Amino acid sequence: RVDVLHRAATRVVAHLPGRVRPGDAVRLSMAVLDEAGNLVESARGTFTARGQEVTLTEEDRGACTLEWTAEEPGLQRIEVDYSGPEGEFETITNPLEVRADLPPLLWADLHGHSQLSDGTGRVEDYLRYARDVAGLDVVALTDHDHFGVRFLDSRPDLWGGIRDRTVAFHEPG
Repeated sequence: RVDVLHRAATRVVAHLPGRVRPGDAVRLSMAVLDEAGNLVESARGTFTARGQEVTLTEEDRGACTLEWTAEEPGLQRIEVDYSGPEGEFETITNPLEVRADLPPLLWADLHGHSQLSDGTGRVEDYLRYARDVAGLDVVALTDHDHFGVRFLDSRPDLWGGIRDRTVAFHEPG
């Protein structure tokens, strides 16, 4: 088992969906990271984006979101500032295209592992990082059976745990 621990904060990241239609909900994911890209769960500063502020609490564990409704068509990037005991950081998001005639664009990671096989971190760490830090729309936890330290096919409790955590993180739509 390998537990991933963060070091001092060195940057922030912010992600938007790739495409939305006017009137659709837009979710901006923001997180405080260390130099290796680990989530700094102890961060307690304030993010500022689009004239709104969000202060991290203990329950946020270093990541939070802002949501609004897309109105104006066009290509947008959002500047995000962070200020807290960890320091002051700024970043700019990936582009967001707002247009009525666009097919959806989803961000995904279809091959991820946890400490149940040959990865690191707990199942919930993988799912939370994917949603709250990387801003992904779709993920697949594909822990190996027989390549890790546990034989998952003979452990229904492990499979059930993976399923239960996945269901808890699932956000329809």
